[in-house]
Amino acid sequence: MRPSHGTASGVERLRRHLPLSGWVGVVAWLGTRSVMALVLATLCLYVREDVGYYAVQLQSVPMLRSHGLGGTLVEYPVPAVWLLEALRVPAGASSAVYVYAFALLMVLLDTFCCWALWTHHSRLGALLWIGFTFCIGPLLWFRIDLVPAVCVLVAAHQRSRRPVLSGAAVGLGAAMKLWPALLVLPLLGADRAGRRRGLGLVGLGGALGALSWLAEGWTRSVSPLGWQNGRGLQVESVWATPLMAARLVSDGWHVRLSRYNAYEVFGPGVPTLVRLASGSMLVVVGLGLVLCWLIGFGGAGLPGHRLSAALAPERRRDRDRALLLGLVAMICAVIVADKTFSPQYMIWLAGPFAVLSSAQWRSGDRRHGAVLVVMTLCCAALTQLIFPLNYSALVTATDPGVAVSALLVARNALMCVLAGHSAALALSGAWRLGRPAPAHLPSSTQPDDEEPHA
Repeated sequence: MRPSHGTASGVERLRRHLPLSGWVGVVAWLGTRSVMALVLATLCLYVREDVGYYAVQLQSVPMLRSHGLGGTLVEYPVPAVWLLEALRVPAGASSAVYVYAFALLMVLLDTFCCWALWTHHSRLGALLWIGFTFCIGPLLWFRIDLVPAVCVLVAAHQRSRRPVLSGAAVGLGAAMKLWPALLVLPLLGADRAGRRRGLGLVGLGGALGALSWLAEGWTRSVSPLGWQNGRGLQVESVWATPLMAARLVSDGWHVRLSRYNAYEVFGPGVPTLVRLASGSMLVVVGLGLVLCWLIGFGGAGLPGHRLSAALAPERRRDRDRALLLGLVAMICAVIVADKTFSPQYMIWLAGPFAVLSSAQWRSGDRRHGAVLVVMTLCCAALTQLIFPLNYSALVTATDPGVAVSALLVARNALMCVLAGHSAALALSGAWRLGRPAPAHLPSSTQPDDEEPHA
């Protein structure tokens, strides 16, 4: 019996029926990237400064070295520094050339992601990637965070087809920026794919960790953890929001560039908020463990839950959607809970956000999915308005900008709502997996290895 599409959402009808030629993707990419380049050239050339900082730091390390990295870029994991160091081969000793080489690499990664989504996933997903990264702006090309974001995209896309590759991508992402290691929790499971994803993570992540330890020693290998632990309350973080708002009407708080190369807020209540932020990361880990239990193990042990029900073939679509929502929820939770919220963190959401476009939603959840898309795009756009377009008014020592402070409050409030909304969707979907399906529930008509294309 042919399934009816009468209840399909507008987004699903667009994905299934709208003819999108390759030229649509090319024009969308070129158009948005041209605008981003124009914004860079006219409004915010200073976003390149971080890459210039990489170049200057690496100049102190000989190309053919015998004594390790030492104190070079201790805030980054060793494999990430190796990648940054590799760019010195084409760049030579010139910091300016190094900046261009870095940007070119990021442009190529961005182009590859658009092409891969368009040809191997869904055209709607590619357009969402283009639109989301356009909202981020030219910062996309001048931060290493695009590399772990691409790793998360690979992990999300290959979660079922090539689970070992999916886990290995998470391991590589964790080697670049640490935080993706938390994403393995929703990806683990009792089924074959869940076990293989865990194997991929342990295999590549463990190998890179061991290589880092052997090459640079234990102290340098764990230095990013110490760096992060020592940082204060960054001005853009969710936890700093009440203080940044209070700063508009009181001079009790001040902002300055800390020794961690970030603008932080100082004043009454900061130590307490830093401790709360550190404690909230335990909540993030708890969320990951609950999602792992419900998605990967069907909530086994809970009344009315069975692992066999969660792994039933007719639950494949529901399980797949819950897993993708779990990835989005975990990333949002990390961003909200952290005592730092650098603008490039928003790049992390690009991959699972694009892959989620192909998820098969229940009729009652489609509106929630649309809300998720709109909120994510709004958070990305607000982030660009804050940094780099109006950042100087936010971090000025005196007379902070009211408009940009209001944007910060709005973005962080919306980010909290997005985190709560995505977590609620992920948990509600995961909760249903282990419960026996009603007798009238139709089975999936789509093979496990097939994904819809626009």
